[in-house]
Amino acid sequence: KSSISTRILFELFTIDTIMNIYKSVLLEEKILFVSTQYSILSLLTEVFVSLLYPFEWPHVYIPLLPEDFLAFLKAPTVFMIGTHKSLLLQVGDDLDDDILVIDVN
Repeated sequence: KSSISTRILFELFTIDTIMNIYKSVLLEEKILFVSTQYSILSLLTEVFVSLLYPFEWPHVYIPLLPEDFLAFLKAPTVFMIGTHKSLLLQVGDDLDDDILVIDVN
């Protein structure tokens, strides 16, 4: 298993924010990362999934959600999804209240 650096977490977030996101991962909540940079999205989702080791994320996992699949954000199941900020603007206020939205930028 290859190692993934967690350095980016500490460059982007405060310790409290990291712990809140990690808590949501452990409690298997719906998590949505939004950013204007695709490379950050895939890296962040991979880091949080790797922090579960030796466990695995058993739910929907989409590091980069394409525009055609925005309906996945309405799924009644737990997920960890990353998407571009402009696509989130298309959804508007139509997101469920139980989704933790992390705006990286």
